[in-house]
Amino acid sequence: MSDLDSIRERLRAAGTDEGRKAAQKFVPTADRTYGVRVPILNELARELDHADLEMVLDLWNSGMYEERLLAAKLLERFGRKEPDQTWRTVQRLAMDIADWATGDTLATEAVRPILKALGPEVAEAASRYVESDGEWTRRFGLVLLTHFVKDPGQQARIEAALASASVDRRTYVKKAAEWLRRDVAKSNSIAADTAG
Repeated sequence: MSDLDSIRERLRAAGTDEGRKAAQKFVPTADRTYGVRVPILNELARELDHADLEMVLDLWNSGMYEERLLAAKLLERFGRKEPDQTWRTVQRLAMDIADWATGDTLATEAVRPILKALGPEVAEAASRYVESDGEWTRRFGLVLLTHFVKDPGQQARIEAALASASVDRRTYVKKAAEWLRRDVAKSNSIAADTAG
């Protein structure tokens, strides 16, 4: 049995009807799901210390909700050692996001370790994603920008992204824009408290 087959067997065994119902409630566009809860996926991601980028892509390409979440979580471990390859992979996967949860995981967990090496490149790409017509791609760009709320050099970029997103009426784009606004307000409040 291959590693991928073993992972899928574990996911099938861990899936429950309750988990499938929860996924449908909280991630309604996740139509292919095992019904595995996120803490179990987190545990599995920690155990897969031998995972490589090929496994990440195989998991993502399955189209299964939990396999895609797991792929995004596994990408985090490559970021410090291979930031350029990780970023190329993230960008490739970002064009195939099908729900808010995998997109947010990709934009946060997978990207976090590459920011030190590639922060300006990520911020620039985030602006392009925000200008996309696709709901999940636009949301992905907004979530990427949450990494930069404390960077004074990125404030104009964030303001432009929020202005662009303000006319978008899609629920998940509006929620991401609100998340970004809250993070900006929180960062500004902390900066004001520190200065005062």
